[in-house]
Amino acid sequence: MEVIPRAGRFHYDGCGCGRHVQRGGLVDWIWDEPEGDKTATTAPATAAGGAGGGSAARSLDSGVSHSPESAPRLRIAYLIPHHNVTGGLRMILKQLAWLRGRGHSVLAVFRGPPGTPVLPPWSDVEVDREILLPETTSYSACFDHADVVLVGYFTQLVEFAGCETCPGPLLYWEQGHEHVFGDTLGSAQWDRWFHEAMHLPVALISVSDVISRILSRHFGRVAPVVPNAIDCEAWDPTAEASIAAKDYALSRSILLPPSVASGRPAHRLEDCVSVLLIGNPGLPMKNSTTALNVLNRVHAVVPNLMVTWVCQVLPSVSGVTFPIRAVVNPPQQALPALYGACGHSLLLFTSVYEGWGMPVLEAMAVGLPVVSSRCHGVDMFAVDGYNCLLADAFDVAGLATNVVRIVSDQSVASMLRHNGADTARKWTWDQSMTALEAALFRVQRLSGAAVHGS
Repeated sequence: MEVIPRAGRFHYDGCGCGRHVQRGGLVDWIWDEPEGDKTATTAPATAAGGAGGGSAARSLDSGVSHSPESAPRLRIAYLIPHHNVTGGLRMILKQLAWLRGRGHSVLAVFRGPPGTPVLPPWSDVEVDREILLPETTSYSACFDHADVVLVGYFTQLVEFAGCETCPGPLLYWEQGHEHVFGDTLGSAQWDRWFHEAMHLPVALISVSDVISRILSRHFGRVAPVVPNAIDCEAWDPTAEASIAAKDYALSRSILLPPSVASGRPAHRLEDCVSVLLIGNPGLPMKNSTTALNVLNRVHAVVPNLMVTWVCQVLPSVSGVTFPIRAVVNPPQQALPALYGACGHSLLLFTSVYEGWGMPVLEAMAVGLPVVSSRCHGVDMFAVDGYNCLLADAFDVAGLATNVVRIVSDQSVASMLRHNGADTARKWTWDQSMTALEAALFRVQRLSGAAVHGS
């Protein structure tokens, strides 16, 4: 597994790095500045029982001398990047809710046509104030001063380049995407914007060790880790509301592919060996073709295989011999039960790379065994043979062997369920929010105008 994208394919003529070389260093000093007593906010020991790969990623200290209970409350503006159902946006919305729960005043800002909701309609998160900006209006001067402005995506950052005014010091949480990993098959313009944004004098934090290392190696940036988290109590697959939402989602599911589904009665999950897939089939990084090839191989030895695919868009599949129940854009409330109350034997996760890999941690939280690709992001918490079974992302035979091993050996499945649930309980929102608050206080107290200066 390649640790970090190679410079030879990451940077190129016109990649955007030449416009603002090293300007990020104007603010990175805030992560080293001693101030008062420090309260450690490190995440749980990373994968392999603390052997998380010898990470050079920086943990975050608060740099404030007061306890969380006596800390000042901040006015935080969060720029919402879009309304798509993505893991990254789900985590942003969780941050909004938790920051507000800790007493901070939270302002959500979104840009769109008149009448557009500021927060995604699929979310039940509430904030103190919402602002809808016209589509042609700049973020830089359209709302009152905030103690800190959290930026949702790098495309929003480039708007602040060269701005003489700013509503407050900026902080960007990098969660990972194709451009971070040097995957430039998508928009060339967006890739240039990403490279340009990483050189702006804006404070950065990162979701995982690998993201922090990439930003350090390729842009010379310091981006302490503020990890993802999960509320295991909220992820109760037996909760009545989640069960009801799951039943509704399954009632609207579509059986694929037509060549397999034609003439068949609807498959009942309880009569099958059921495997769960989670992810957008349209994203190459999710490596869906490999997942289907793995399951074709599994189907040869597990004839009653059934696959449930929870996804954002309807998959287009061919060449598979097993039935797939596609659950497209289910209610968010249904997710715990879709993971943990459908009789699935395991989650199969085949991403080539991830900033984090939230479906793996969500599966662990509900006690669902996991077969995953050995990829970055997931390695923050995934330990082969302890809380999951791992193989290389394109190793069809190895991944299939791991699936069959869980299906055929209940002692292995039981061990993975137990250890996975124990792992998930360690990644708490309280811990993640303490790290985020530490970053917010440092940016607000120490950076001042330097964060958005020229």
